[in-house]
Amino acid sequence: MATATRVFIGGARGFLEIETPTLFKSTPEGAREFLVPSRNNPGLFYALPQSPQQFKQILMVAEWKSIFQLARCYRTRIWRADRQPEFTQIDIEMSFIEREDIYTLIEGLLKRIWKVALNVECPHRSGGCHSGSAGPLRY
Repeated sequence: MATATRVFIGGARGFLEIETPTLFKSTPEGAREFLVPSRNNPGLFYALPQSPQQFKQILMVAEWKSIFQLARCYRTRIWRADRQPEFTQIDIEMSFIEREDIYTLIEGLLKRIWKVALNVECPHRSGGCHSGSAGPLRY
């Protein structure tokens, strides 16, 4: 899925793939953070950032109009059986777009991922994805 995303967004659409830091100085966002002790500086900690937003904003100010990353995310909430503490999300930033632009991009990306990962065709927005079954898809 990662390769399908990179090819579809990065190669075919010209987006710049970025990677923001995983460890960073703790910021006062109000949410709980994962803290990682510093071996070189006892008593000091790195934080796993809640969001790479500040790094992406710097790139957007520097006039990169379309960027994306496959971002590692970590949950600090109480763990539940239906949620894992660590996951990856597709993080997309675009400047000066219309609503239809993001719909078209995400629809195309999801069609590509479903085709590559599950060999399922998603013909158009109103028709949904078809796997040969009228029931919900379960994998």
